[in-house]
Formats: sequence, C-alpha cells, structure tokens
Amino acid sequence: MHRNFGLTHNPVLSVTPDGLITALRVGDELVTAKCVDDSGVFDSIHVYVEANSGVENVAGSTPLISVYTANGQIVVAGARDEIRIYTLAGSLTAYADACGNETGFSLVPGFYIVYADGQTFKVKL
Repeated sequence: MHRNFGLTHNPVLSVTPDGLITALRVGDELVTAKCVDDSGVFDSIHVYVEANSGVENVAGSTPLISVYTANGQIVVAGARDEIRIYTLAGSLTAYADACGNETGFSLVPGFYIVYADGQTFKVKL
C-alpha cells in the first residue's frame, strides 16, 4: 500500500515519500497521509516546530559532576566545592557548599547557569 503525504503551500516541514518529517522553520503544519489505492484511508497529525533554545534539560556533565533536573529541582551530583546557580540575567539565585553527594535546588521554571567546581552547565528547569 502506498501513501501520499500532503503539506501546505508555505511548508514548515518537509516530508519524504516514505514519511520522514524534517523541520524547516518555526511554525505549525498539518501533515496528512493518504492511501493512493482509492480506499479513502488517511490520517493527519498537527506538528508544532519551536525555536531551539540551545539549552536542553541538561547541557553538560563530566565524569565527576552531573547536573540534571528531577521532580522540579536542579540536582548537582559529584561537586566537591561550591555550587552557584545564576539566572540568564547573571543574578545569583542559589548557593550551596557541595559535599560530593547530590544537592537539589527548588527554583521556578526557567533557564539557569550552574557553576560547580570551576565548570559551568546550562540547564532548563
């Protein structure tokens, strides 16, 4: 059974003949797959493409330090010195003396820069 993929005139996405979808720009697009055997079988999906912030949930870790999010917190594990967390505007928003274990910070959702043991990590909470 063959499929036919349809997109609008100013595409946000490209779709290969076998259905692989690739984002082209920010926006939204309705993608419809239709069988070409005149059976009338089809399905649609609305795809939203957002700008890449450059910051994923955790933008880095080292063999000794890891920074991640869990249960609405930023968690720093393995740091042995101080931990500082800054907003993107550069304001210090949290501080702790590290002990090598996990240290959690409950903060409002947003983007943060975590400084631990001389290393920086970008985090989206």
